[in-house]
Amino acid sequence: MKAPRKALVPDYYAEFHCIGSECEDSCCAGWTVPINRDTYNRYKQHRNPVLAPLFREYVRKNKNTATQTEAYYGFMELKPDGSCGFLRDDKLCAIQKELGAQALCNTCALYPRQVNRFGGQPEQSLNISCPEAARLVLLRPQPIAFASIDGAARFQDAQALMRRFPEGHDGVPEEMAIFRELRSLCLAIVQLRPLALDARLMLLGMVMENADRIIIADTYTNAGDLEPVIVLGQQMLQHAEMLNAEFAKLAANQPFKLKTLGNLLRNTLADQENARFSECLADAVAALFGQADAGGAEGGDILGRYEAAYADYYRPYFQGREYIFENYLANEIFRQIFPLMNESPFRLYQELVCNYAIVKLLLVGMAGRHRGLNDALVVKLFQSFSRKASHDSVYLRCLLDSLREQRSESLVHMMWLLREPDR
Repeated sequence: MKAPRKALVPDYYAEFHCIGSECEDSCCAGWTVPINRDTYNRYKQHRNPVLAPLFREYVRKNKNTATQTEAYYGFMELKPDGSCGFLRDDKLCAIQKELGAQALCNTCALYPRQVNRFGGQPEQSLNISCPEAARLVLLRPQPIAFASIDGAARFQDAQALMRRFPEGHDGVPEEMAIFRELRSLCLAIVQLRPLALDARLMLLGMVMENADRIIIADTYTNAGDLEPVIVLGQQMLQHAEMLNAEFAKLAANQPFKLKTLGNLLRNTLADQENARFSECLADAVAALFGQADAGGAEGGDILGRYEAAYADYYRPYFQGREYIFENYLANEIFRQIFPLMNESPFRLYQELVCNYAIVKLLLVGMAGRHRGLNDALVVKLFQSFSRKASHDSVYLRCLLDSLREQRSESLVHMMWLLREPDR
């Protein structure tokens, strides 16, 4: 049997430990839990007197031929309240209690760890939809770096993979080297601290727009066509002062930003199943929109509330803490194999910017509601938002469809979502 390959991980990865029943949220409620085929078969054949009746009641086969895979062969059917049938009163898992952690399905055994494969390289990261992972990723002042660790066989099982690029094979080595350079450039941009964070996203957008033009062109042949884009982006990293000045020249468009983000909130984030996010959303909507519906978010009252909350309560907390958003972006770029998991890099960039802008808007609203921010509130919002954004494919589709319907898809529109007026 081949020994597992070393895995590439962020340097925070080894520090994560589940805090179990002390956690303020539950990863055993509110979402679909896929079960890989091997585990499904073991569960259905098990004779444990405590678990066998539960396996019969709550373990279901995925009969949808369009979605059934080795990794998603079955699923846990949730109880009417949205919780897993194996969740005990002490917030711990009955399967783990009776049979040990090795008996868990891949989804439950690995979460919040995520396993990807880039070419022949295993990669592991943390999803901040877990509160403890969110604290670990977001609240560290130093930039995220990367290291190699010994891989575990279970983590490199094909049934455990969340993402693989290229799909189904390791790719051409020469092309993978270029794609690796593109990913490294994206990380270098969002971690370029001499450049203001929103200006970093401007530069990232310019690179993604250029990459998009090349990839969708009829003349595109292979990854080598992207090398001029990568070289230009690497050169731009040396000109942070100039890029800051260019970003400062962009005009802010607060009415557009508030209307667009208000529509995105209304169209994509109405979610009563996620209680923690519902609390954050209610706080932000009450502070900024003064109503239960974020639609039609245009007008002087809303703009005034936003400006006051931003200046008085949001900005004082985030002065010196820009690394929180930087860490969020860097973690997402690595975790999502950005910008390669879509035929259009710019579409993935739109998704990244919209999520960033939505979180920022909600934090401004929460800051106004609570007359300030603290680490606990910030982690609560990032974590509960990520439960929606990271695990709900319908959300992502609605997000981009909403942009298209509003004809707000260009790089200029993305800049308007980012730009704050000079104060």
